[in-house]
Amino acid sequence: MNRKFSVLMSLALALVLAFTAMPFALAEEAETEEATSYAYLMYADAAWANQYWSGEAPEGVTAINETLIGAAEYTVGLEFAAPAEGLAFAAIGLTDGEISCPNHTIEIKSIRVNDEEVAFTKGYTSSDDGITTRMNIYNEWVTELPTDARSFDGSIEGASAIIVDKEAFASVSRVEVDFVLHEYQLDTGYVMYADAAWANQYWGGEAPEGITATNAVIDGYGTYSAALEFAAPAEGLAFAALGIPVTDALIARYSDINHSQWELLEEGVLTREQVLVRRFELLFGELGIEAS
Repeated sequence: MNRKFSVLMSLALALVLAFTAMPFALAEEAETEEATSYAYLMYADAAWANQYWSGEAPEGVTAINETLIGAAEYTVGLEFAAPAEGLAFAAIGLTDGEISCPNHTIEIKSIRVNDEEVAFTKGYTSSDDGITTRMNIYNEWVTELPTDARSFDGSIEGASAIIVDKEAFASVSRVEVDFVLHEYQLDTGYVMYADAAWANQYWGGEAPEGITATNAVIDGYGTYSAALEFAAPAEGLAFAALGIPVTDALIARYSDINHSQWELLEEGVLTREQVLVRRFELLFGELGIEAS
């Protein structure tokens, strides 16, 4: 995924940044009718003899579904009259999730087979059709992360479409998944700026007298513009950057990267100058940001 932004300065000295936000599925307008969305577990055993893909469960299969009420904790699962042998596919599904809960993310807390905990790694939230939200648990058909992949912690590094060992699903009478649906928080993109004399400055929020700030509300995947206009020309340039508020998870990830780079300095692998630049390059690379 690529998030590109550039800085353009017009003759009127208005600064405009155009940038593309982290990919999220574009959501349609929420329906005004009563919500009927629900969370469920998509599943197919190795022989495709036991399957469930939402709706009414076939004979021999009991679905454990939950009505979708927004950001909350959920448990979904399936019970099989005869054990489901092996695993071909499994995923959490939210019917109409991209409409009723646009840009929300799924965080799995527990996977249990026959009441025994199953180890799992990091997954991601996405949608194949822009309507149903899903998180793959076991999907061999996905070879690379989709462009709309997103994660509750703000980073899709290490995420995969296969997060369990299918050997744990050799003979399944009951499978359950606990997960948390996280609400998507709107961000604001803005231009941080200071002229050569630091007489005209803007760092987000309410603009000072003589400056008009046009900020962008980031509500999903797309191209945005943020700008500054000055009542009197801002002479020269001391600083300019794109500003987007960061999450606690992003701060924690930066801290980890920063610490690892200083360790490489102590080991003689990097110079101080390389550390100062590389820590941001690595972070931006994880976020899919390409700056120029």
